[in-house]
Amino acid sequence: MSTTTPQSIAEHGQAERPGGESVYGGEGTESSSTSRGKTIVRTLLATGAIGLLFVGIATIVNDLGSADSTFVLYTVQRGDLPIVVTESGDLESQKKTKIICEVESVSFERSSSSGTQILSIVPDGTFVKADELLVELDSAPLQERLDTQTQDTELAIQQAQAERLIAATDLRGFEELYKLGYKSKGDLAGAQLKSLGADRKLAREISDRKMKVEYEYIKTNLELKGASATAKRSLIQVERDNKAQLQQALAARDTATRSLKKEQERLKKYTAQLDKCRIYAPHNGMVTYAMENRWSTTSNISEGAIVRQRQELINLPDLSRMQVKTSVHETVQDQITPGMAVTVKVEAAGNKTFRGTVKSVGVLPERGNYFNSDIKVYTTIVTIDEEVDLLKPGMTAVADIHVDLLKDVVTVPVQAIVQIGDESWCYVSAGSNVERRPVDVGQSNDKFVEIKSGLTAGEQIVLNTGAIMDESSDSASKSSEEGDEEVPDSGKSASAKDGST
Repeated sequence: MSTTTPQSIAEHGQAERPGGESVYGGEGTESSSTSRGKTIVRTLLATGAIGLLFVGIATIVNDLGSADSTFVLYTVQRGDLPIVVTESGDLESQKKTKIICEVESVSFERSSSSGTQILSIVPDGTFVKADELLVELDSAPLQERLDTQTQDTELAIQQAQAERLIAATDLRGFEELYKLGYKSKGDLAGAQLKSLGADRKLAREISDRKMKVEYEYIKTNLELKGASATAKRSLIQVERDNKAQLQQALAARDTATRSLKKEQERLKKYTAQLDKCRIYAPHNGMVTYAMENRWSTTSNISEGAIVRQRQELINLPDLSRMQVKTSVHETVQDQITPGMAVTVKVEAAGNKTFRGTVKSVGVLPERGNYFNSDIKVYTTIVTIDEEVDLLKPGMTAVADIHVDLLKDVVTVPVQAIVQIGDESWCYVSAGSNVERRPVDVGQSNDKFVEIKSGLTAGEQIVLNTGAIMDESSDSASKSSEEGDEEVPDSGKSASAKDGST
């Protein structure tokens, strides 16, 4: 006796994954598509599985119970089958700006803490426009620094000017001395002329004074040459001394210039820091106070609070451009690609729908799902492709991702499919009887499934397969009570209520 038991989708409903969303099949090659379809139906059946009945399938079909049994029938049709993956997620802004404190931390005399005090800040949840003042930080310590630095910079400028004046004076002195050094050659030339004049005078002297004149000439000539040599040596020394003084003056000037540059840079920095004490909105958005960490439930941002440099103060999402952050099950993750069209519905906005597009699909599964460690889902971002209003971050949105559109295929409602293991079948109306028909399933959405083989358009199938399950249970109980070991292989008639569309 067979122990397999049919289970109907109609009885047990669709399988759900985290977020309460149905799992549907996807596209691929024929073999992978068929396998995915079977996997989907199996998933849909898994959550409502009932205890196995130790009765053969032949007994279930051929012994349907009393003649007043009623079945709802559906006429198999051909048509287009849209493949849609539906997921729920949370709204968030496409453009989020983090407002941080850019002011250097300042130590307070009355406290050991360091930072900058918030003088004023717009209330949490306020809608602001671009260039509107968001935060004003205490600028008094920076203003004091700026005033001191201004004085230091002025002193540095005066010192640099003095150093430059000294250097210029030394340079002019060197030039004058240099000129004086070259003037000593003229003195030598004059002495030489004087010596020639003495020679002429000696020639006119009487012979008795000739020796004396020659002696005086030689002596004077030697003295003048000695004086000339001394002047040349003095000139060289003066040149050397002046060069050394010039280098010292130039070095002092360069040091003063570097010091001035540093003071000017510090002055510029303090001026910029002072400007950063007033923070303005870079664009329209809603003010959201930053949390200290992701586990916090309240923010420590408020008027009077001390904040440090690079601390996050405000998140400013642009609410005119929103997106949906959702997760897709691993069974359909490979079907979804960026660029696919999406229909987004927001219940809080009166179930209004918006046009959307898949922006990205996670490569790695999400972490931290401790309650369902065997279920893997992938973060998916869907952008809303139009400007919106009255939508806020955190609102729940439902995204219908349009994966594919199958043209002219045989389809049946998902509740008409029964699946056990790798086998799938329907119950087909055959006159007054109902017979089991194996089928090969393909892709599906939340309502219909593609039938690749086993059924043709126009045939009628049973929708409420749960009724067959009930009849089978009653038949099994009756057989067990009477001790029957075998059931005749003759079908019983069953009245049918036509539920075809």
